[in-house]
Amino acid sequence: MVGVRSPKTLRKYFREELNRAAIEANTQVAHSLYKSAISGKDTTAAIFWLKCRGGWREKHEAKTPAAAPPFIVKKESK
Repeated sequence: MVGVRSPKTLRKYFREELNRAAIEANTQVAHSLYKSAISGKDTTAAIFWLKCRGGWREKHEAKTPAAAPPFIVKKESK
């Protein structure tokens, strides 16, 4: 888009812009998600963006399984 042939040259001269661009995009999407949430609009696309690009994650806590009841073996008489 800017006419630079080499990624190395792009990083050399536009490092600050490259670093700031992702942060600004994620901030705009988060703001949009907030506005959509308070207005009742569908927020699926914004959530997808923030999970993929914004580093958002759903917190999943592993639950400890309940202890199994004691296993009792009883011999039947004939």
